Amino acid sequence: MAVAAPRLNSSEGNVLPLTGPVVVGRAPTPPSHLRAAVLHAVTDTTSSVSRTQCVVSPIAEEIWVEDLGSSNGTDVIRAGRTTTLKAGERLQLLPGDRIELGDAWLDVQ
Repeated sequence: MAVAAPRLNSSEGNVLPLTGPVVVGRAPTPPSHLRAAVLHAVTDTTSSVSRTQCVVSPIAEEIWVEDLGSSNGTDVIRAGRTTTLKAGERLQLLPGDRIELGDAWLDVQ
């Protein structure tokens, strides 16, 4: 039986397969080392999401999120606890984790 590829489910109803890096923000622009990344824009009604907030990347059998220099950090919620990543910080993601971006979110599946 085949194992489903990891994906992100968005608060806006999008499903983003994690076949490569996904750069997220209100108007994301990939950094030079991520030019081939998929870009995912989120609606920001709180004015708290940076233009280019973070990148979610599959690396080998793991999924990582890295804050790309956002103004307010990137929040990851795991089992009810919030970890705020500052510029350049990374965190390995697990299925069920939620990345919060203002009013928007991405769930790791």
